[in-house]
Amino acid sequence: MTRPDQRHAAPARHVDAHAVLAALSEPSRYAGLGTLHATLPFDAGLPTTLDRLAGLPVLIVQGSADRIIPTELEARSWTYLHESSGAALTAHKTPGGHGMTRNDVDVLAHWIAGLPAGPSPHDQ
Repeated sequence: MTRPDQRHAAPARHVDAHAVLAALSEPSRYAGLGTLHATLPFDAGLPTTLDRLAGLPVLIVQGSADRIIPTELEARSWTYLHESSGAALTAHKTPGGHGMTRNDVDVLAHWIAGLPAGPSPHDQ
């Protein structure tokens, strides 16, 4: 649980969709959302409306050979984040599958290091 004065980057991986759910339900509480080989939970009843994540830094890493996540769900997540979410998006498509690689960890670490300090854009 976070205190009202705390903000966190919410990394998500595999079946741990809790971070994605939290960020979609209350984007202003988070400094960013990083998803590694995960998707958005479109069937969870949370808003995925136009500009829902406006200004929120979001990292998405997907494997082009992923055989775990259905292709249509990956594509829908990729499209929403690129075209409708309003997120400050960083996106990487890797040649691998569903497994996390050292490169994925490096991409995540670089992205986290680049998150702005201070209030979230939603706090303005």
